[in-house]
Amino acid sequence: MRYKINRDIAILVFTIALVGTIFTSCEKYDTPASIRESLEDEGQDTSIVRKVLLINVDGGVGQLVKEIMPQNIASLLPKSKYSFDGYCAVAEGERNSGEEEPVSWASMLTGVLNVKHKIKNNTYIPVVSMTPDAPDVVIDYYPTLLYRIRNNDPLARTICITPWQALNDRFLGDANKTITSISDEASKDSTVFSLQNDDYVFTMASFKGALEVGKTNGFKITNADYISQIETIDGYIGEIIDAVKSRETYEKEDWLIIITSTNGGTPEGSYGGTSDEERNTFTIFHYMNFNERELNGTFITSPRFTGDIAGNVSDPEQRYALTPTDTMTIEMIFKVNAREDDGSFGYGNWIKVMGKQNWGFFQKWSTLNFRCESNTGVTIERGVTGFDDGLWHSFAVSSYFNQQKEARTFKLYYDGSLTYTGDYDLDMNASAVDTADLQMGGLSDIDFNAAVVRIWDTVLNEYEFDQNACLLEMTSTHPNYDRLIGYWNLLDQGAIRNDTVLASPISGIPDMYITGQPLTYSKSANTLACHFADDDIVVESETIAPQIFYWLNINPSSDWRLDRPEFLSKYDLEIYRPE
Repeated sequence: MRYKINRDIAILVFTIALVGTIFTSCEKYDTPASIRESLEDEGQDTSIVRKVLLINVDGGVGQLVKEIMPQNIASLLPKSKYSFDGYCAVAEGERNSGEEEPVSWASMLTGVLNVKHKIKNNTYIPVVSMTPDAPDVVIDYYPTLLYRIRNNDPLARTICITPWQALNDRFLGDANKTITSISDEASKDSTVFSLQNDDYVFTMASFKGALEVGKTNGFKITNADYISQIETIDGYIGEIIDAVKSRETYEKEDWLIIITSTNGGTPEGSYGGTSDEERNTFTIFHYMNFNERELNGTFITSPRFTGDIAGNVSDPEQRYALTPTDTMTIEMIFKVNAREDDGSFGYGNWIKVMGKQNWGFFQKWSTLNFRCESNTGVTIERGVTGFDDGLWHSFAVSSYFNQQKEARTFKLYYDGSLTYTGDYDLDMNASAVDTADLQMGGLSDIDFNAAVVRIWDTVLNEYEFDQNACLLEMTSTHPNYDRLIGYWNLLDQGAIRNDTVLASPISGIPDMYITGQPLTYSKSANTLACHFADDDIVVESETIAPQIFYWLNINPSSDWRLDRPEFLSKYDLEIYRPE
């Protein structure tokens, strides 16, 4: 959704507009014929209604909860998909001591990154930069789950029970009912009462006891009060689940129970920052027929390249130039970062990500293009979509001279899959000169993180392209290792000398020189395409909403611009009830 917001009315508009929702529907399951006929004769409904219970434990550090392993949480794991290595959303430079973590709450309930929703404090109003020269700003806003349900089915009902007054008043306005509890026990009592007496399709309850004692005496296993609070909340969770199972309509309901935390914390008591401890959360997706599976997703710690940061490789010998007779394969693994101003991933028209004078990888709004130009102006320009999602991807190009066709054959690969093959007579003569540096980043209006760049003097086969798309570290066992003429492992921080030189791991390959600002490294989920195996998933704040949409049979529109994929459908065979 896009609006033009005047500086004078921005606060009013966003206070009204920033809300969210969740939607549900019924799904027919197979019922044995004899039972179905009996029920139909009696006029009874044989449908199964899906419902969601979301329980949040503020301050529940993933690794500490795993170590404590309280009784009720432990009892859920055999029927759950779960992770104790979750990663919550934060806004750099922002802390909200003494209150809930609004950045993570907003990402969890909207399903989008913080650079999109721009909520940084518990006013729950997007922080937007406005200047006298630009008094109006165009900005997208992102409704929460609660808004989605009201928009899709006004009859579906939701309830939210939290101890956070600001959250309830300013962000959960589209719930049918909100309750601001005075204690964790009151949150439990209100949730149990609602489950026993009401019929909501979405119930959310939140507890803050672990956060309170953690920020006072530290989020650590030696803090007896922290352990006590986790165990107390675990007891409340047990009572709430008992209330679900004791519902009169329970046999005709399918409950997805999600237990998660919006933030971690350090042993010193800080939270809301960018450290791994402060971002470490846990999440449990529990359903009565799930098989147990721990989600062991991996992370990539990588450097960021912008208009102020570049990597240059000197190439006076033109080893990386595309000449008429050379054979070459170029691979790059990277992710485009969302723009700080509007949360989009488009950085203009023909913005070079990496390349030389006569060829390069260019971002053209939402596509990534390979462009190669000959001395006479004959040009190849081909692109692929899919780099506008903030996820890690592989992009590769192979080029060789096809003697039969007397032309150069180009092949483009996206995430290891062939997307284009074409023959071009570029009319490049042997005297063509391209001694420019191979450059990555350093141009205006560009922002991406890079993992690895590899250049070969041969054409790889289809299997190798597929395997290399997720290969972050190349070893000498690779069948074409000796054909590498360019290899820079940007993940190897130990290869950086004096903050200015990234050494290649292969002798004879020139080093990459870092110009402009020093490299800064950040940690993110490994979202390469091959890392969506059954258990290779990092559960982030933005992961929660897509799973709820799936459970409640909502088909998200592309306009929602959700930032993490749905994965629970992989377990569809576990979800259907046995006859």
